[in-house]
Amino acid sequence: MDFTQAANLKNYILRQFNVVLHIHDTCGGLYLSIEEPDEGVKEFILAYCKELSISVTVSEDGRSFFPGVRAEAESSRIWIAFEPDRFRATAYEGKTAIGVCTYSEDGEVWTIEHTYVDPPYRDKGIADQLVEKVVSEAKTRGFRIVPVCSYAEEWFKSHSEYKRLLSR
Repeated sequence: MDFTQAANLKNYILRQFNVVLHIHDTCGGLYLSIEEPDEGVKEFILAYCKELSISVTVSEDGRSFFPGVRAEAESSRIWIAFEPDRFRATAYEGKTAIGVCTYSEDGEVWTIEHTYVDPPYRDKGIADQLVEKVVSEAKTRGFRIVPVCSYAEEWFKSHSEYKRLLSR
C-alpha cells in the first residue's frame, strides 16, 4: 500500500465511520491504527486491501493494521539473511542490502533497536520478515526480546505467538 492509497482509505473511514485512521510511516514501512477496535472499520480495511491485492495483518487487539505484499510483488528475488556476527538480519536483492533489523545482546536478552527498509522496497512485507527473522533466531537460541524499535513494538501486537519471548 502506498501513501496515497492509505490517505484515501483514511478519508473514506473518517467520512463513513467517523473514525480517525492514523497512518504511521516508520523506517520499517507503513502501518495503520485506530484508537479503539471497530469491527466495521476492520472489515472495510480488509476488503479495501483485498481489492488492491494487498495482504494485511491485523494486531490481536484489532487496532493496528500492517499492509504487506502486493500479490504480484517480486519478493522471490529478495532474500533475508541472519548475520549474528553483525547483530542483524538483512534483506538483500541480489547482493545489494535493501533493509536491516538490528539488535544488541545483553546477557539473555536481545534488544531490537532499529528496522529500516530502503524507500523503494517499503510496503512489500520486508520489514515484517526482518523482524520475524530476528525474533525466530532469538527463540531458537533461547533469548528474550525487548523491542525498542517502534516497528518491532507494533509487530509484536499482531504476532501473539511470540509474546512469551518479551522481556518486560
